[in-house]
Amino acid sequence: MADFGWQGQPARLADELARAQGRVRRAVSMATAAGDEDALAWAQGQLALTMTRQALAGAAVDPTEAAVLLAQAGESFRRRGDVFGQGVTGAIGASGALAAGDLVAAAAAVRTTKALVQANGDRFIGGRIEWMEGVLAEARGDLDGAYQHIDRGLCLLDELGMRGEVTAQAALLESLAERRGEHALAAQWRVFVSGRNGGLARHDWLLRASARNAEGHAARARGGYERARRAHEEAVALFTDAQAWDAVAQTRTALDGLATGVGDPDAGAAARSVS
Repeated sequence: MADFGWQGQPARLADELARAQGRVRRAVSMATAAGDEDALAWAQGQLALTMTRQALAGAAVDPTEAAVLLAQAGESFRRRGDVFGQGVTGAIGASGALAAGDLVAAAAAVRTTKALVQANGDRFIGGRIEWMEGVLAEARGDLDGAYQHIDRGLCLLDELGMRGEVTAQAALLESLAERRGEHALAAQWRVFVSGRNGGLARHDWLLRASARNAEGHAARARGGYERARRAHEEAVALFTDAQAWDAVAQTRTALDGLATGVGDPDAGAAARSVS
């Protein structure tokens, strides 16, 4: 699921994902023509995931189509007793809710999927779900909860020997420890990460960025303008790292509207500028 090595690449993310969607649509057509229910379910799930990643990156996709594809794939897996497939579709559904900025729906999807994978003992999906719980906790401002979930996810992935993913999670734990004021613990994670290969996959940058944006919108609705500004600025930085330029532009628009709404036209002008 990781796509390490993307940073610094000149290719436009929107174009990459559009090409990926075309490939997966062909796979759906081929599986349908062949009457292969298993292959069709996986292709439908992959197409829903690709569309979710497009939405996370700021592209316009049909959320109804993605939801229908995911529901069809999930029902196929359920009917055939494929718990791993059900866990995958549940995790994709949680990502889709995050892409739509709905933290409540994302949390609900995570809870349902977590119950499923705990009953089955699947460590891979369990690790992904712990990661997503950490992202959601961070979006709520719960740094302790974020640390605990990501730490548990790291342990599950380490049991599977997923060295690159473990390094990525450890880097997040270093950052969270620093933000919690636990500098000695952060230093330990820094030593652990040093010299190791691996980093967040690009779609995980997008998930974190979307969670920051959802946090910003929620904070603004409650009148927490400074928290909203910080959250949107963090989202801009994350989207920029992922080279998701459409999402960068949309988030800058949100910052512009926020600044204008609080009577700070200079900040609005700064939000519109592209670094």
